Amino acid sequence: MPVFWTWPSAILAGGSAAAAIGMINSIGNLAGFVSPSIIGWMKDVTQSTNAGMYCVSAAMALGAVLALLQPRKLVNG
Repeated sequence: MPVFWTWPSAILAGGSAAAAIGMINSIGNLAGFVSPSIIGWMKDVTQSTNAGMYCVSAAMALGAVLALLQPRKLVNG
């Protein structure tokens, strides 16, 4: 996880890096607020928490894939 927070400053400079870090933090906070609602809504629809957990885990897996697809030249440049 600490490596994730170094990406904006490795790719961007100055105020852009600060804005990117702020955006990452904002999206993380939004996800922490929305995820329980998604799980609850999916539980109401399907009568099981499994579907909600699969939905949230799919979003996490998508984020991991996007992080792994980051070009090495761009980060280490």
